[in-house]
Amino acid sequence: MTLSRRRTFKAFLITALACGKAMRDPRLIDEAKKGQMDMEYTPGEELQAQIKELLNQPHEVVDLVKKILSD
Repeated sequence: MTLSRRRTFKAFLITALACGKAMRDPRLIDEAKKGQMDMEYTPGEELQAQIKELLNQPHEVVDLVKKILSD
């Protein structure tokens, strides 16, 4: 892994850990409730799996979504 990639990966890990920690912060949760905002933490691995599934669709589905979005 190159130095640039290591730095990028390290920054990603730091950000992911900070986000996970923030999402469990009682003060942040209270502020979100006051603002009537939903907060739900989804781990990166789960998001990655969901995106992979979303992007792996048959051409018929992709064409249908394109048609719906273009109307």
